[in-house]
Amino acid sequence: MNLLASNQFMAVHGTFVGLPAQQLHVSDHSISHDEFAFHQKRSAEADLKELIWLCRDRYVYVLALIKPHALPPESLFDRSALDLANFHLAWSRLCAGYREIAFDQQIDLFEAQRGREIQKWVEFVDRKCFARFKRDPEWTRCVLETANLLEDRPIERELDLAHLIDDIIEDLKERNDCGQRENG
Repeated sequence: MNLLASNQFMAVHGTFVGLPAQQLHVSDHSISHDEFAFHQKRSAEADLKELIWLCRDRYVYVLALIKPHALPPESLFDRSALDLANFHLAWSRLCAGYREIAFDQQIDLFEAQRGREIQKWVEFVDRKCFARFKRDPEWTRCVLETANLLEDRPIERELDLAHLIDDIIEDLKERNDCGQRENG
């Protein structure tokens, strides 16, 4: 009897050994909270630079509309003056707030969760964050001042990047709460 059981185990074990190394499993399309945070951190510098250049383009466009013959400050085009250090804390808070409010850790058996969550983040950054900064001239100016591409105005700045990020997080919470009430 032991020999029969042993032979059955070996036959089954042999089939597992022969499976291809690229065997997909449900968890291969999932993304953990920590992996998602790593993805956000890895893309932070590119996202911040894109935000700054979008705001710069918006500023130059508006300046050309308001003062057609005025030249934009040369500092706007000086990439060596670009300073991301003042953005990291606020951007980290935005990333953490997004993960807390909108990141879905549930594994979806019929959809690649990893791709879905990363796509939701990219859409949030492009359609909500960047659009918000481009829409409001004061927000645009705040980004350029924070990046040291424009000099701070002599009067105390009314807007601060941290407050703007907090405003975006609050809007995200409100949208999420409304969505949960509609679904629940």
